[in-house]
Amino acid sequence: MVWLPLLAFAQPLSLFNHFDKKHYNFSLQYRNANDAIALKDEAQYTWNAKGYSPKEGSNIAIISHRADIGMGIEDWYLGYALRYEMFVQTDKQTTDILQLVNTKSDLPLGERYDALLKVYGLASHNLVLSKSFVINPNFRAFGGVALLQAFGMQEGFVDAYANIVDTKTYDFEGHSEYYYHKNLLYSLDVEKPLGYGYSLKMGLEYQHAQHTFTLLIEDFASAIYWHELPYSEVSILSNTKEYDKDGYVKYKPSLSGFERYEEHTQKLEAKYQLTYNYKHDDRFDTTLGIGYYQNFLLPFASLTYHSNANIDYTLGYEGRFGALMLGIELYDFKASIAINDIEYPSAFNVHLSYAF
Repeated sequence: MVWLPLLAFAQPLSLFNHFDKKHYNFSLQYRNANDAIALKDEAQYTWNAKGYSPKEGSNIAIISHRADIGMGIEDWYLGYALRYEMFVQTDKQTTDILQLVNTKSDLPLGERYDALLKVYGLASHNLVLSKSFVINPNFRAFGGVALLQAFGMQEGFVDAYANIVDTKTYDFEGHSEYYYHKNLLYSLDVEKPLGYGYSLKMGLEYQHAQHTFTLLIEDFASAIYWHELPYSEVSILSNTKEYDKDGYVKYKPSLSGFERYEEHTQKLEAKYQLTYNYKHDDRFDTTLGIGYYQNFLLPFASLTYHSNANIDYTLGYEGRFGALMLGIELYDFKASIAINDIEYPSAFNVHLSYAF
């Protein structure tokens, strides 16, 4: 039995992949999902009104891209992973004022918008080693470690407010504390840092008759040690303004504070996933699951049909972003795609894997 890395968080994918006679494994994962805006508007910074659909309260964005290649020898797995992750948390007041300003819509007179944005990100090369253990015929476990060389990171927040002056003008003031490899808040050239560290993962699986329970925990213990990591702590003030041809305000905000290089230890945010699988018969099985990440619950469900032609078909649903998932497994090849809208999707996920 060989364990492969967790590639599709909040998707019905087990860490215990059975490639008993297969020694080499390759996987690709692309995931981009957010609550508030369509992905094409996110990429183009357009915030089209048709693609704008924020939740009340907290709004989040999850980006997770990963490529894995590795080999299994009996109960051991050794592999390489290229990992890119980004998590952004904000609220509806923040997305509302950003949408109004980016679409140059009329601003509501007399309103005040309190804006809070938190960001966490990582880009790294990973050497992965793991081992599975059979405790008894019904119960098994695994443990794994990844040694990381990190070449990108984002960690910090912006806390600000905006007061509406008239339908095309607003004043704002804010404060930011921010570690980064590239400054996304304002233009600043910095030396590219490198970080080195580790992360640990584990899993438990219990099977009885048609019932299987699986608990997966990724990055439950971790540390990345950064040397000379750029850090900014600044206040932002809208005291310099100009207007475009339509009379809408454009700011060149002033910054005060400090920017420096620091030694910093980054802790990775743990990912939890609990699933229950029920095998109805030789043709159908159902999976119910829930992920937990950054204090948010990510539920999902799926139904799999096993045909006589060694082809499995899966239909799934991811609850947080409302994405419908279609998957297929053909011999040693697996593929799935998930999307929550055809014209203006705000969630899109693709996963491919092959073993030989």
